[in-house]
Amino acid sequence: MNPQDIKRIENIIQYEFKNKKLLEEAFIIEAEPDNYACSSEVFRIPGKRAINFALTQIVMERFGEMGEDGYSLITDKESVNYILNNLYTRDVYARNIQMLGLAEYLNIPEEDVYDDMTRRLFEALVGAVTIDSNWDLSSITPFVGFLLDSDFYIEYGFEDYDKHYVAKIYNWCVENNKSFPVYRFQIENGKPVCKVKFGPSIVTGNGKSKTLAKFDAAKQVYQMLVDGGYILERDSEGYIIGDLKMSLDEAVAYLDSQYQNGAIGEITYSSAVDSEKGYIGVCTIESDTFTASADDLDEMVAMKKAAYKMVKHLLGYRVEE
Repeated sequence: MNPQDIKRIENIIQYEFKNKKLLEEAFIIEAEPDNYACSSEVFRIPGKRAINFALTQIVMERFGEMGEDGYSLITDKESVNYILNNLYTRDVYARNIQMLGLAEYLNIPEEDVYDDMTRRLFEALVGAVTIDSNWDLSSITPFVGFLLDSDFYIEYGFEDYDKHYVAKIYNWCVENNKSFPVYRFQIENGKPVCKVKFGPSIVTGNGKSKTLAKFDAAKQVYQMLVDGGYILERDSEGYIIGDLKMSLDEAVAYLDSQYQNGAIGEITYSSAVDSEKGYIGVCTIESDTFTASADDLDEMVAMKKAAYKMVKHLLGYRVEE
């Protein structure tokens, strides 16, 4: 791992190691660990314990208070346990390591061990910080909270994906083979801000914590992608195109009116053989300047997909094949 990689990782995880070797060793994750033969597996021992304690501290500081009658919770015990149980899970560890773009620094030999190796990297990183900070909880707890986005989940819960703009942008980058955005943090007027470069623009997010500032910045980037036609938001009934809600069925009806006006030609169908799917239906819709084509095992679904592409084009949005 070269010095540039180390610096970039430290920026991503928001922790500067005194001993850089600990950070390097945390990333030496073996697909099949051999009885704690490497440092990263050793780091996982304090890492697991530190995560448990840090999350408990974060949640109790948020929901516990000392009153005249003693220490109590400002919410019910079930809610506290629900938050802890959902944060203290290795699936969350793996997902957040991936969304931070840290998995690219691992040597992952096979896809079926991808999630397991990223989960172990999370625990190893926390363990490395625990050792590097000399077991300093004032360093460990905010580090764990930042990596797990605990402030976001405590604020919005675990079911509201619509507000998880960091995940939405990550998924879009994966689907479109784009580089993950780099979130950079600084303090302005005593408050954390997050800056993200997006094209020629620099977006600034604000919040009560680094995590909430990051999500605010991600929300702005996501909206820029929507406004630019790079992302079409979905709802439970179909698709959202800009401010115009339009399901796939409505897109077909819209195109019918455009056909009557002569804006597009007839819808044509053909068949093809896919190496994996076998025989598929192909639908093509043409205008004077654009051809929308889509395929599916179901001919009607192929037609709706092609109609959707043509509607995007007619309304002035960017269409990616």
